[in-house]
Amino acid sequence: EPSSPRTGREFENPSNIDLNRLSDLEKLPMELMRKIFDYIIEALFDLKLTSRMLRYHVDEYAKQRVSIPLVDVLSFYGTEESGECGTPSRMVSVSMFVPVKKASLFELRLKLLEPPPGFLQKMTRNVKCGDKRDSNGYHITLDTELRSDVDFDKWEHLLKCTGKRIEKASLFECSAGVEFASSCRLLQNFKFDKLEVTSNDLSMSVISQILRVIKAHSVTELSLTVRYVTTDQPVQFLTDLSSLISYLRIHQLPVHTSGSSCQYFFGSPSFDWGPVII
Repeated sequence: EPSSPRTGREFENPSNIDLNRLSDLEKLPMELMRKIFDYIIEALFDLKLTSRMLRYHVDEYAKQRVSIPLVDVLSFYGTEESGECGTPSRMVSVSMFVPVKKASLFELRLKLLEPPPGFLQKMTRNVKCGDKRDSNGYHITLDTELRSDVDFDKWEHLLKCTGKRIEKASLFECSAGVEFASSCRLLQNFKFDKLEVTSNDLSMSVISQILRVIKAHSVTELSLTVRYVTTDQPVQFLTDLSSLISYLRIHQLPVHTSGSSCQYFFGSPSFDWGPVII
């Protein structure tokens, strides 16, 4: 059994601890101990409670550069807020969905990697969410232009906590030109091969950003949900996609306007789609 819990400073140097009182686990070399942590990430919180030595090692492990992806999905949700004089808002809700078994490590990183003042209080958490209820969701709002030091510090802290690798990036209702482009720029910090986009208005500007992200990150899978197609080059867009990705899913949202049929099939319902799809 590990040595009995003791009180003391959270980051006390273990070199001051009597080796004769340590368990076999606590006597392991630091590198080997942290390799073991890789396999028991879901138990890190409990492990911290067993002894001062293990608390130290767990905290140091949580602060080091992550070697495994922690975040399954990083999402940007456009807000309905308006900016000054009714201009489109640049505020988005940034959500990170972390598998439950990795949530302990992610939450330790949020706390230990020097969060900006008030950061943890402004972040909200949903436990066991998603279709399979196997992820925790962490949400915070920021200005995608990072115009203030507060928003810049928020984003820098998120980068440190998530690591560079994510499974999928998602953009929801970020249809305003500046908002969508800014969210895409923030994605430059990450590596991913799956992209999900939901756009109420598929304009040429949005299409250009989607293609830019796909090329920059070598995206192989795209899920695209659209309502209105306002680009005058829908066929060219699909042709470009077919040369870049191996999987494409398109979901057409209902269109509630007169003469709306032209909004289906990317605005070209009479086009021969067979050759493009194949």
